This record gives sequence, structure tokens and C-alpha cells, in this order.
Amino acid sequence: MKIFITGVSSGVGEALARQLVKAGYTVWGVARREELLKKIQSELGADKFLYTRCDVSNENDVENTVKLMKVADFLPDTVVLNAAVFLHNTGSSYQHSLFKQVAAINIFGSLIWVDKFLPDFLKRGSGSFIAISSISAYLPHLRGFSYSTSKAALSMAFRNLQLDCHGTNISFSVINFGPIATGLSPQWADSSGKPKSFLALAPEKAAASIKAVIEAKNKKTVYWGGSFFVSFLWRLASFLPDNLFFLLSKNLRD
Repeated sequence: MKIFITGVSSGVGEALARQLVKAGYTVWGVARREELLKKIQSELGADKFLYTRCDVSNENDVENTVKLMKVADFLPDTVVLNAAVFLHNTGSSYQHSLFKQVAAINIFGSLIWVDKFLPDFLKRGSGSFIAISSISAYLPHLRGFSYSTSKAALSMAFRNLQLDCHGTNISFSVINFGPIATGLSPQWADSSGKPKSFLALAPEKAAASIKAVIEAKNKKTVYWGGSFFVSFLWRLASFLPDNLFFLLSKNLRD
């Protein structure tokens, strides 16, 4: 099976690529930091891990990647849209330029790959897209106005796409994670990179959840990543009034 992953140079994306290659899959990854991509390829093998240096918010980079994949005859079976950015931007100090940066990567930097691969998937008669979203799509974030808004938009887009493709062999799935101990959420990781709290996932465990979705025979539209207990707590929190949620979460979130 061929898998395409965005945001593959570190964190969950890197962990997922390593797990998939170990399981016998071939991965094509994209990210902005080519030195990290080269390192991963040297460790996993150029026949199992292919890559393109690509900024997903740059349409020229995306077009170049698609062309290279066609030359290599690499049409993925599954597309994992993992690339994301978190920039502090609150409702009370809203900065439109920051929101545009986040949306360019978290929303449009994901949906552009649907535009590139969906016609070929429909022609082939199979294919799956997996969007890595967040519980923040359902819960406001004290300092992540742009992040939570972008994840909500991506999640809703995938739910609509799944309805549009009902009756085909094309699936659109969303995986909602709570906090993960990565560079995107450094407040949840200790100095060794391990989760500070049971509420946070290690990148390897998040990657294992994504791998399970890739390998699922009957894909659902929405998944909750991590342990059932932790995902239940986050889902339960989504029913709290915003003021109460802010009070409870202000010491947990950066």
C-alpha cells in the first residue's frame, strides 16, 4: 500500500512514517525542512520513504510534488493530511495576518491535496483521505483562536466531502486528538519529550491511532484518537458552558 503524508519531518508525521515503513508500506512524505527529510530517508531507505520538500501553503510546491509523484507512478492509496501550525492569536487581540497564515496551512494546505488526488481516486475507484484534526475543533482555545477555527473548518469540510462521495469507494475520515506532546504543543511535553500529563499523547501513540484508521476495513467519518478515557473526557468537556470550560482549562493550556 502507498501512503502520502504531509508534515512528515517531525512529531506525529515522522512517527507515522516510521511505523508504516516498518509494517511494509511505501510512504511519500512532504515537509518544509529538507534536512530532516533526508535524515529520515537515510534511516528508512530511499525505496520505502520518498519525499519532496514542500510548503503545503505554496501552490507551486504542491504542483511540483504532484508532478514528481506522477513521474514516479506513485498514486497513493491513502492520503494523511497531518501538516498544521499553531500561532497564538486570541479573539481579544485578533490579528488577521496570523489567521491567514494558519488557514493557509491548516485548511487550504490540506484541502488542496483533495483537489489534486480526488479525480484520480474516482477514476481508479478507490482511495481514502484522513484529516488530522483536534478536539479544539469543538472547544475554544484560550490562545489558539486561529487553530481551533481552522480545525473546525477542516473537520466540517471532510464531513461534507464524505456525504458528497457517499456510494463511492472514496472515504473521508477525521481523527480528533487531544493534546499531543510535540513541538506544536510544547507545554504538554517534558524536557525529554515525553507527555507531562496523562491527558497528553506521545507522538508514537497518536501515530498508532492513525495507522489503525488506515488499516480499518470499514472507515468511519469521525474518529477520536488516543485512549477511550481521555477522548471521553475531552468530548464531555465540549458540553460545558464556555465560561466554565475556560475556568477549568486555564491551568492546563498555554
